[in-house]
Amino acid sequence: MKKLIKDGYLCVLYSPGWGSGWWTDHRLDELLFDPTLVEMVLRKAEVSEMEEYCITAYGQDLYLGALDSLDVAKVPVREPFTVDVYDGDEFILLQSDVRWFSA
Repeated sequence: MKKLIKDGYLCVLYSPGWGSGWWTDHRLDELLFDPTLVEMVLRKAEVSEMEEYCITAYGQDLYLGALDSLDVAKVPVREPFTVDVYDGDEFILLQSDVRWFSA
């Protein structure tokens, strides 16, 4: 799986804001990291251009409702993280941000 790393950070696609989640609605890991789509989001490409790319790359069955709210999070390389969601509002949760307890 290809990933885009810039200045020591992994670029991760996610969909902040209420509505449909990007990764959480699909659970397709490639959608977190797709370098072409990351570059499109960073340069603020038109949604229609991103839709065309996604259909070509991933097929017609992909729900594209979250494309208009996609953003790129920069996660430190080798930092464990997850994508969590509340009512469609996705957010990146770094392992170092969570206080873990032992039983």
